[in-house]
Amino acid sequence: MNQIKLLFKKRMYLILLFILVFYIITLPSGFNKSIGFTWFGELPFYIKLYYIFILGFYLMNYSLLALIKKETNVIISILHTILLIITTIILNKNIDDLILITNFVSLIFFSINVIYSLKFNKTK
Repeated sequence: MNQIKLLFKKRMYLILLFILVFYIITLPSGFNKSIGFTWFGELPFYIKLYYIFILGFYLMNYSLLALIKKETNVIISILHTILLIITTIILNKNIDDLILITNFVSLIFFSINVIYSLKFNKTK
């Protein structure tokens, strides 16, 4: 149990690397871009298109936190990981209705986790 806690506390980048590799292996073969008159209707298409870069952004930031020896909140990290796994599955199943919600909530969890790490943790 302590190893899992350590993984979510100090090595969150390894979990994200695993999710990134899983997404690359199971990458959807094509995206169906619907025609619409609003930019909001096209947002799920662009999120699908740039999701690999979103995961790379999370990976880079969690790696930087590990380099400066900051610990993340275990509960928020677990929730963020579960949400990223759900988002990856949703992207592979092409459920456009939930893509925006899961990505927005994922960004909120990520922001809270980074702020918590930088503000409330002392460097060890």
